[in-house]
Amino acid sequence: MTGQNIVTQGKAGTLPAAPHDRPTGIGHDTAVQRLADQVVMRLADRLHPHPDLPSDAVTVDAFVAALLDGDDTLSLSMARAAENPRVGRKLIYFHLLSPASERLGEMWENDEVSFLQLSMAAGRIFSILRQLRRDGAAAVQPPRPGALALFATVPGEDHTLGVTMAADLFRDIGWHVDLRCGVTQDQLLTAAGDCPYTVIGLSAGHPASVPSLIRLTAALRAAAPAARIILSGHLLDLMPGVGDLCGADAAMTDFDSLQAVAETYLPA
Repeated sequence: MTGQNIVTQGKAGTLPAAPHDRPTGIGHDTAVQRLADQVVMRLADRLHPHPDLPSDAVTVDAFVAALLDGDDTLSLSMARAAENPRVGRKLIYFHLLSPASERLGEMWENDEVSFLQLSMAAGRIFSILRQLRRDGAAAVQPPRPGALALFATVPGEDHTLGVTMAADLFRDIGWHVDLRCGVTQDQLLTAAGDCPYTVIGLSAGHPASVPSLIRLTAALRAAAPAARIILSGHLLDLMPGVGDLCGADAAMTDFDSLQAVAETYLPA
């Protein structure tokens, strides 16, 4: 999400080298191999259910059908049926909600659904996220010392599912996360300057966001020099070296790597 993918458009990401030791770019052959690996992993996910999923868990296609039919009760019950108490919401997020979002995007690109149907189904996914958040509120760990994070989309980005899921799951493991989506650079700089965040996580999905991302990263360095900046999102699949280009401390798209790196930034 291998890890769990925190974006809905693709799979990639490895643990980065230390901030001052990271390679400055990735060769063409490496990028092609990474893309091939992503395709293989995506097909494997579709053909072979995750071992932690209940044996009678609903399929992604059945869940998408419920979303498109507008049956809020059925789609929520399907999501709850996929839950495994041992691993919590992470399984539902990365093996049902995220693939469903990806499938809906494919259907939109293939003219299988209208924009209205797509929007309504996406709204139901976010409604399910909110309900699952309420379901699991009692199990959320209290924030740990220093575990402060600001998660945000790059200004101009409209894909928010991945960063929203990541924020939920970080809260589950004892992080205080402020989530800012659809806000301006000035608003993000004010937020970063008002709180001693340990981590600032930025999500970007499109190459068109690169200029904004570079400006934002540089401005955040000035506003919050002690914070570590982690880049995530589909943009990393399209431009594997963009983390170095914008000067992020780390860049990845799978949740387990994101969590592992963020934990290393916590004060001893």
